[in-house]
Amino acid sequence: MRRTSLLFLMLAAFAGCSGTARADCTAADFSAAVDRSGAALRDASRTFQPKFQERLRRFQAAKGLGDADYEAAGLEAIQDKKIEDLDAKSSELLIKIDGLGRIPDGKEPVCSELGDIERLSNELLAVMREKSDYMLARVDAKIVEAGG
Repeated sequence: MRRTSLLFLMLAAFAGCSGTARADCTAADFSAAVDRSGAALRDASRTFQPKFQERLRRFQAAKGLGDADYEAAGLEAIQDKKIEDLDAKSSELLIKIDGLGRIPDGKEPVCSELGDIERLSNELLAVMREKSDYMLARVDAKIVEAGG
């Protein structure tokens, strides 16, 4: 009898570890995971934007640009293939995160996918940080080129 109970417990534990839908998470958990991802992106943006604006103002001064067009000129000056690639990668990750966060009505969520949202969110943050650092370096280089 003891062997049967142990076997039953092992089978139950194995079944709970499979990639199938489990009842210990809800669609709200997925929505919350996507919300956390969005909050982390907003925080990263709040950190980056003041630095970038300061660099763009320095670019403006170095190039003698007016207030109306310095941002567009700065963005155009730094645009390149690497930024396009980072934009494409971030868009791809956002689509995956959004897709995982949407549980169709009547479908049980696959709880293991919560970890996928977190992993993809971390990857997205890394891509955005790489892009931010690269953009700052590109603006710095353009300021130097302009004699600033």
